[in-house]
Amino acid sequence: MSPKLCWRAASLRACTTTVLLAGLVWLPRPSAAQTANGPLQQVVGGPGLDIDASVSPDGKSIVYASSRGGDLELWMRGIEGGALYQLTSAVDHSADRYPLLLPDGNTIVFQSDRVDRTRNIWTLNLRNRALAQLTTFTDGGASHPSLSPDAQTICFTRTSAAGAVSIWLMTADGGNLREVSPGVDCTWTPSGKLVLARGSGGDPPARYDIWMMDQDGAHAVTVSAANHTWSRSPAVSPDGRWLAYTVYPSMFTGDIREVPGGFEIDPRVRTSIWLVSLAQPTTPPREVVAQDAFNSYAGWTRDRRLLFTSTRTGSADIWSVAATQPSR
Repeated sequence: MSPKLCWRAASLRACTTTVLLAGLVWLPRPSAAQTANGPLQQVVGGPGLDIDASVSPDGKSIVYASSRGGDLELWMRGIEGGALYQLTSAVDHSADRYPLLLPDGNTIVFQSDRVDRTRNIWTLNLRNRALAQLTTFTDGGASHPSLSPDAQTICFTRTSAAGAVSIWLMTADGGNLREVSPGVDCTWTPSGKLVLARGSGGDPPARYDIWMMDQDGAHAVTVSAANHTWSRSPAVSPDGRWLAYTVYPSMFTGDIREVPGGFEIDPRVRTSIWLVSLAQPTTPPREVVAQDAFNSYAGWTRDRRLLFTSTRTGSADIWSVAATQPSR
């Protein structure tokens, strides 16, 4: 049974000392590391896999997926450290991923396979802990939701029964589903354009690039570097000026795998995170995090730092780096 939580707007508070002890894990302030080219800061560490970090609309908290209890479940904590709150509990070893806290401060949109082991898009009400299923696909599934800047539309990756992937849109309450473009890993610019990773060059694809387009798929342009053959996981800065994305050295085949007792990132996978300017497209791309470990699933903070998962210390933890400074 998940611990009871009390909520007030977008901030957290414990109801009683008993609930605090039962439902929280108290964490130290983040640890920092200095490298030759800039600072890295470990934001979340500990047992299990920590991935898919996103920042709350008020910039004070992060929500993410963690397998610290064995299954991939959703957790929340202050961005500067402190109490750690468990938000969801697995059902028959289900996996919850890609959480986003909506502007109302009370609703989280996320991906889960808690029904029939099929991935679909769900919401969690933080006030009453109620779950609602937004998509009901029974073949393939839906994953990786992202909310539009006006909070009216959700984009997500739709996987067909045959394994084909495409980007779909729906209203925030799960209505008006429609397909937009082939691709995966969608996100948004502040102006409402879609950004996604899309394959080309055959089946299977010969490369994956990051594309930006209108919500109907029109005016599509490539925004990742031409020499990056396998680009995934785009993330646009809050001001819309910068795009971060992950570069794989070879064909993408999956990085997270289920193992006895939990989940892990394939230790053979090494990736880097790059930054390109959307405001000045002719500016050369810059490597922000080098290919020294698995480094991916980036998201932005209000002060233009990147949150990302890295295996640089042997476990998959959440780190941050200033996007304005290159780091290794």
